[in-house]
Amino acid sequence: MDKPKLIFKYRSAATDKDFQRLEEIFRNKELYIPTVSQINDPFEGKINVGFGIAGSSITRALDNDFLPVRNAKKKTRLLALSEDCFSPQLWAYYCNDYKGVCLCFKTDSHFSSIEPVNYPEHLDAGEVIIEPSENELYALLRERLLEKQEGWKHEREWRMIFQPTIINEWTLMDDAQKKLSFDDGELVAVIIGNNISEKDMNRLKSFIPNHIKLFKVHTGALSGKVELLEDDYIYRGYGKPDYICTVDELYDRIFAE
Repeated sequence: MDKPKLIFKYRSAATDKDFQRLEEIFRNKELYIPTVSQINDPFEGKINVGFGIAGSSITRALDNDFLPVRNAKKKTRLLALSEDCFSPQLWAYYCNDYKGVCLCFKTDSHFSSIEPVNYPEHLDAGEVIIEPSENELYALLRERLLEKQEGWKHEREWRMIFQPTIINEWTLMDDAQKKLSFDDGELVAVIIGNNISEKDMNRLKSFIPNHIKLFKVHTGALSGKVELLEDDYIYRGYGKPDYICTVDELYDRIFAE
């Protein structure tokens, strides 16, 4: 699968805390990377392992993770992104009913190691692996984190996975590191949800740098699609508005001369 030229992070802007976190992203040029234990899908990273430790039969009977797996999930961090900025579901869910923004990043530098998530019809736990080493455990967890149940397919997700063991060069991570830094020029655009109030719109624009292009969401009542317009676009009352309907079109607008 070809790596997308743009990758997107949806963020809510519905509360003061949301605004504080957004402002920190722009000010510090950092994205927070949660641990696997902190993300919203309880089925993330389900791996079939066995350990000869006290209480292991009870843990398996209860269908729970073993302690080494729980610890690995606490030390593994995962940055979830999407290749789609036109998803009605993602705008509704992750942006609190279109009261949020979608951050647009180029993928040729700090985001170059993104990997696609696969959505098989059936997730196979595979044969049980007995007493895996720490590196084997992290490698297996990483493999499973690139698979999700088919019901999540609409998210069209790409991920960056960070682990404290040396499995490969891009997963090497200091255990204390919790944020991904990015450079000027990597955050290239911000798409603003259409349910943000004028007051909050102005608040957003007060801390978004001028070199970052702004777009706004339009939800088509008849088409049922999310479409975009440049923030300063004014409809003159004739013809079809200059909607942006694909990521390729968005890319061309962002980097137009």
